[in-house]
Amino acid sequence: MPVSNAITHSMTWNQEFLEGLVPQAQVQEILSIPLSSTACIQDKLIWKYSNDGMFSAKTAFHQILTLRASIPLQEQNWKWVWRLRCAERIRLFIWLLLRNRVLTNAVRYERHMASSSSCPRCFGIPETTLHLLRDCPSAVQVWNTIGLGGLDFFHLPLQHWLECNARNISQVLHGNMSHDVLFLSTIWQLRKCRNRLIFKGEELSAAMLCSLINNYSLDTVKAMACNIFNKDRALRGISWQPPDSPFCKLNTDGSREQVSGLASARGVLGDTTGASIKGSSVNIGQASIFLAELWGCREGLILCKALKVSHLVIEMDSLAAVQVIEGTKDNDSLAAVLVADICRLSNDFTSIVIQHTPQEGNFAADFLAGIGRSLPVGTTIFYFPPPGLNAFLEGDHLGSERSFKILTLDDSPTAWLSVSATSPSSSPPDAGLESPPCKTPFWPDL
Repeated sequence: MPVSNAITHSMTWNQEFLEGLVPQAQVQEILSIPLSSTACIQDKLIWKYSNDGMFSAKTAFHQILTLRASIPLQEQNWKWVWRLRCAERIRLFIWLLLRNRVLTNAVRYERHMASSSSCPRCFGIPETTLHLLRDCPSAVQVWNTIGLGGLDFFHLPLQHWLECNARNISQVLHGNMSHDVLFLSTIWQLRKCRNRLIFKGEELSAAMLCSLINNYSLDTVKAMACNIFNKDRALRGISWQPPDSPFCKLNTDGSREQVSGLASARGVLGDTTGASIKGSSVNIGQASIFLAELWGCREGLILCKALKVSHLVIEMDSLAAVQVIEGTKDNDSLAAVLVADICRLSNDFTSIVIQHTPQEGNFAADFLAGIGRSLPVGTTIFYFPPPGLNAFLEGDHLGSERSFKILTLDDSPTAWLSVSATSPSSSPPDAGLESPPCKTPFWPDL
């Protein structure tokens, strides 16, 4: 059966046909695949595990972890490891210890990489991870010298021993040093001392090793005290700015529900006075947030064309989507169909500007997020603002500012990080309509 059997004459998916063919979950995935009625896009191979279809080491690594999720050890909580107060290399070392990936002689012997599993310092006893870091007589002498060795210290299993000591932030008996910093510095230096003996033939005395541990711990404390970030976050204000005559402004936005993966897009068209002309919302199906942003832009352009708008400013809060449309960012995915439609539709306007704005300047479009997913699949036109939207439109008309926080780096340009809006939140999903919506896959002549 050809795919064309599932496509209507108006270049939309035949939902009823699909529902009789495949499960509902797959129907939602198919409905989110954009179809173009204006551009002919050739089929191509893409990387399915990224939003833009481009291969990256990050997405490949994430997919490998997903495939290995059935390993029992993956069920453990690893968050405490990445929250340790230490250098990144030590966090990675702890993670390797817990995964039994540190190449001690015992591990090397099991993998047929060594002829003996004996410890290179005390000989005769297999060099396991616990022996290397705690039970070897050389290590025991170091732990007792720095004051961390106790009755329970030498009897805990590896994972419990590491977690209990690495997360203990109490002060040690001597000096201005916390337990976790001293413990992590010690196991790191014990490992380095062992490698120095293996690869360089140099053996350090317990006194010299304790001196290295103390200096390393002090350097760690100093490093933690130096915060390169300016802790004072400055409040900035932003408001919706009306376009200059004869332009209209289209604010679009996309959203995605984390659990179900259902996505929606919406748009609000306003004039030079800030009054809303029309609004739209489209229930896409299962799609990425990146695709949802582009869906909102394309459907908004179709609406503006139907309303015979000739001069248009489009504001989107997705910088990546703006860059793809402008051609400054590579794209090789399902978004290519949407981008081609957007570019083709843009040619029908006398003047058009597509620009990025923070979410706080795009609240009217963001407000419709919950409504879109509760509507039938397809595009819905709002002839009148739904309940709750008028407050945002009135604020836009009056030039009301929404506050958000920015975090700056010393002697560097402003870095936009976290946002804390003071304006009302988005509407609940069950917000109603003041006028019956007009459901249509593509906009009619209004």
